[in-house]
Amino acid sequence: MKLKGKIFFGFLILALMLFIAGAWSAYQLSNISTSVSRVISKNYESMRSARGMVEGLEREDSGILLLHMGKWKKGREILQNGDTLFNNNLHALQNSNTSAKEDEIILEIRNEYSAFKNLWQKPIVGTKKEGDLDWYFKEVHSKFQKIKDKVNEIIELNEKAIYATAVEMSKNESSAVMPGIIASVSALGFVFIFTYLINYFVISPIINISKRIKLFIEKRVPIGYEIETRDELYDLENSIRILSSLVESQEAKKQ
Repeated sequence: MKLKGKIFFGFLILALMLFIAGAWSAYQLSNISTSVSRVISKNYESMRSARGMVEGLEREDSGILLLHMGKWKKGREILQNGDTLFNNNLHALQNSNTSAKEDEIILEIRNEYSAFKNLWQKPIVGTKKEGDLDWYFKEVHSKFQKIKDKVNEIIELNEKAIYATAVEMSKNESSAVMPGIIASVSALGFVFIFTYLINYFVISPIINISKRIKLFIEKRVPIGYEIETRDELYDLENSIRILSSLVESQEAKKQ
């Protein structure tokens, strides 16, 4: 192979190694980013739906207290709004469900909410329940708090999932970057080897040929340096030999 081809081939290998390192790292990081974004997005949707459920519950609790004070129309209006808000977000939560544990909690919430709703669907205003704080705290508020705790459990579950995903992403980022680092280190090693080979097969021969030419010019020492490779330097060395032979012949004729 000619010298030009050797140098080109060496730089081509180096470029390929660096390209593969960069492409592999970019591919892995892209996959991790897409996967993490999808997971975090679902967890965030679950948390947002759960908070909407809490808001709906709190409105219903306010509505029940209004009924408790005899304000039927306003109380029923707020209860209806709260119930709609709660159920809409419960439906959204089921669609964005992220784990089997969340499934279990959602089922418990549905059962508890059914019992809670049954309490305020029955007449309160104009009955013995109106103004009965013992009934409110014993029956209504206790169920309200139980459901709210379950919904908050879902929020906490998703917060932990987001944290775990962030930790996992940090680990995966290291794994994704590692092949790139290995390839980069390998490329650096190849640079040293390639530099050594260029020095051995190109720079050193040129220096030696230059020294031989100088000795020939000054002392007519025969150019006896032998190039190991069959490339442009070999052709150069042969040309110099021929030239030196012609010079010696011309000088011999003059004598």
